[in-house]
Amino acid sequence: MYAGPNIERDGLVFGYDTGANPSSNFDHNSEQRRYFKGKPTTNYGPTSFGDWGTEYTAERIATGNTFRGQPTYNCRTVVGVSYQGIDTTISGLRTAAGASGTVTMSCMVRNNNATAYNMYAYIGHDFGSTRLIPANSDWIKVEWTVNQSSMNNDYVEFRPYTNNASIYLEMTMPMVEVNVSNSSPFTTGTRSVSGSLLDLTKSTTIDVSNVSFDSDGLPTFDGTDDYINLGTGLLDLQNNSFSIEAIVKWDGGSTDTFFGYSETGATQKSIHWRIYDTGLLRFDFYSNSINSSTGAIVANTWYHLLVTYNASTDTCTCYRNGVLLMQGSVGPYLGVDANSTCTVGNWINTQYFGGQLPVLKCYNRALTAQEIQQNYRAYKNRFNI
Repeated sequence: MYAGPNIERDGLVFGYDTGANPSSNFDHNSEQRRYFKGKPTTNYGPTSFGDWGTEYTAERIATGNTFRGQPTYNCRTVVGVSYQGIDTTISGLRTAAGASGTVTMSCMVRNNNATAYNMYAYIGHDFGSTRLIPANSDWIKVEWTVNQSSMNNDYVEFRPYTNNASIYLEMTMPMVEVNVSNSSPFTTGTRSVSGSLLDLTKSTTIDVSNVSFDSDGLPTFDGTDDYINLGTGLLDLQNNSFSIEAIVKWDGGSTDTFFGYSETGATQKSIHWRIYDTGLLRFDFYSNSINSSTGAIVANTWYHLLVTYNASTDTCTCYRNGVLLMQGSVGPYLGVDANSTCTVGNWINTQYFGGQLPVLKCYNRALTAQEIQQNYRAYKNRFNI
């Protein structure tokens, strides 16, 4: 099982990693992000340019190459005519978007030529929106969005304009979506709410239907109603050791819980890991807790946080960025059993977390200080911690 570079895996019972990487440009489809497939969406158009048409003498020629498993095509509009290109009609597209909705069209494109060329699109109507494809470019994503109310029909078209019969732009991964704020990572057909974010252990279904997505299409928590319900039976905390690890960027809200585990209606039979508006980090353990000093957590800053419970010593220990932050003896944990519910982003539907939680993992043992340092080093450069 792959869970990231040099990450401790022994005892891992659940984990997710969205692939967020603030230290470099976001790439929806890189190998590092193979456990986050992209936000839920539907691709309404043909998913290969081989199934699109050509208007008049526009050309779409198979290269015999692939990009991330998808076939690529050399494409151009009619020579001298920028508005006749690679087209298709998607029956019911405007209906799917709804009267107040939008339609977004995107693809990956590469310019293998020494001159930059323009690319245009048609989405139910002509509109002035030029995309310049730089000379000798690597693969880049281009996209356009129009309001459904502006569309006159369900006809869509990519228009790579080189104005030369022998010059093409290489294209692949066409997407046509409705009612998305930004284009999504490529998919064929529909990517469901349970097929978006995958458990590193492949044992738990992660439903992102209650999570928001930012402009890069990454999961985020809005502080009002976003959370992930991981169901019951994830951890048996009754007299057992455990560790919980997270990469956190808090937005500065008031009493934000980013990990919760509880019996329904039993507030004292629970654990929750939370940040107060003073920047105090607190881990509640049954009827006990360990607390940092005020200001230990600063808003809009990335942190690697890892808390352990050692059942043999009844001790909780919390590390911030690989360094011991707080610890305490909390007494045997007898409240929550294996039937209790685990949530990411809130605690029994209260104290919703605001910010980003790109990584969260649970272990059925207490990680050692050396292992915690190892995990911290694996994330340090990636998140500029």
